[in-house]
Amino acid sequence: MKKTNIRSKLAVASTLAVLLGALALFTTAGSNTPTLSDQLFAQRIAGAYLTDLPDGGRILEDLNLGGSTHREASFDFAGLSGAPGLPFHFVGGAFGNWTRIGPRTIREVELNFAFGADGQVSGISKVQVDFEFDQDLQSGTASYVSGFYTPDQDPLTEEPASAGPSGSGLIVRRIH
Repeated sequence: MKKTNIRSKLAVASTLAVLLGALALFTTAGSNTPTLSDQLFAQRIAGAYLTDLPDGGRILEDLNLGGSTHREASFDFAGLSGAPGLPFHFVGGAFGNWTRIGPRTIREVELNFAFGADGQVSGISKVQVDFEFDQDLQSGTASYVSGFYTPDQDPLTEEPASAGPSGSGLIVRRIH
């Protein structure tokens, strides 16, 4: 009877140690290590989305599991007032990262190069987008602010040379 009791206590202690280890692994408040709920959230939102803009433009957005993003737009900013180095066109997609900032909200920051008629980089755009997903994480709304940088500016550490467009209430839908 004593051996069974000792084995039972050892089994409980071992199980408790494993559970405490798992708890320590996934409760990393204040660190840059994602929690389990952050990892599950990332798995649920990872994928491609279509955003409809008020002016009829559209954006294809890819939110990757690891937090990176890629965006392609159906428009360019040629002739946009206040942008440095006009005229210029954004060529190719924008790239960036997303981070979770709320229970169903992410903030993404993306950069995109602009090119002049001579093919040289004439500016950089930086866009910050806040996505708020609905309950099932399949659609939601977005707001954004943007800025334009001259080629000699650092868009990661400096203020933009000029403000770009901003907006809110954009409809974002997952592509199935």
